[in-house]
Amino acid sequence: MLRVEKVSTFYGNIQALRDVTIRARRGRITTIIGANGAGKTTLLRTISGLTPARHGLVLFEDKDITSLPPDRIVRMGISQVPQGRQIFSELTVEDNLKLGAYIRRFRKRSDIMRDKEFIYELFPILYQRRKQIAGTLSGGEQQMLAIARAMMSRPKLLLLDEPSMGLAPKVIQSIFKTLFDLHEQGLTILIVEQDAKIALEASDYGYVMRMGKIALEGSAKELLENEEVKRIYLG
Repeated sequence: MLRVEKVSTFYGNIQALRDVTIRARRGRITTIIGANGAGKTTLLRTISGLTPARHGLVLFEDKDITSLPPDRIVRMGISQVPQGRQIFSELTVEDNLKLGAYIRRFRKRSDIMRDKEFIYELFPILYQRRKQIAGTLSGGEQQMLAIARAMMSRPKLLLLDEPSMGLAPKVIQSIFKTLFDLHEQGLTILIVEQDAKIALEASDYGYVMRMGKIALEGSAKELLENEEVKRIYLG
């Protein structure tokens, strides 16, 4: 579904990605792990069009999206849950969900309502909090809202940047269970995560990034059993 081919991305004169090649296959969960500063977030931003690649190609469903603006990429079916949630904290939960469906504003209202009902079934706590100001939610609830908002655009591919950041272990387990449920319904997911163990245990395939490059790749099971991964990322 997604192919990143020898992509290099820069911030000014500083090179953040160096000839990165990855795949996210349809219907699978793919994880990218690595230390802080390895280039994981930059890779997601490059896929989303927020930080365009200087060299290489990003292909989605065999279409070249390398130079497309972010809104076009969302319309094609890629939605990102950014690091730190970045919800609209002064708006209600419900208004955040409405903004998530903004690109579909000319579609049938009944379709959007149906998707909102699906979201509330997925995250019952958001239904209870639907009139609440989003900035007053707990960290876990805000992460749920960020995922829910992204899902309102009906993505084919969901990108998640550090979904476990700052959350308690029980909340992290709940978030990853929801992601697995979405995967079971056919959603393709690409996760960037520092918590290598929980990410790989939930995934089909994984990549290890180091200093802007892909250092290792393999099935999630292979990476969990890899001695270098155990030593550096799994403790």
